[in-house]
Amino acid sequence: MPLALSNKLSIEAQRIYQDYLSMTKTFDPVERPAHYASSSIECIDALKAQMPRDAYVGFLQGNVAKYVWRWRDKGGVESLEKAQWYLTRLINELKQENNNG
Repeated sequence: MPLALSNKLSIEAQRIYQDYLSMTKTFDPVERPAHYASSSIECIDALKAQMPRDAYVGFLQGNVAKYVWRWRDKGGVESLEKAQWYLTRLINELKQENNNG
């Protein structure tokens, strides 16, 4: 199997696995806050669906900066975990673009 196809399948498999975890996982302040996951679609997915890709990437990047900026004054380690969550989404989005480009 070509490496590019293998990477696409790997990314898709990861996304499906993350979706599965989201459906079966209890609420968590970083991974699955109740106020963002109370409907059939999570807020982050709705935002991605309605934004142009460059706006969504900027949104993710801005949230990384926000949570890193404020961690000492608000949220502590939980803010750093939220920054990490957004950074992981940003990295995955950019990898997906590279695999599709």
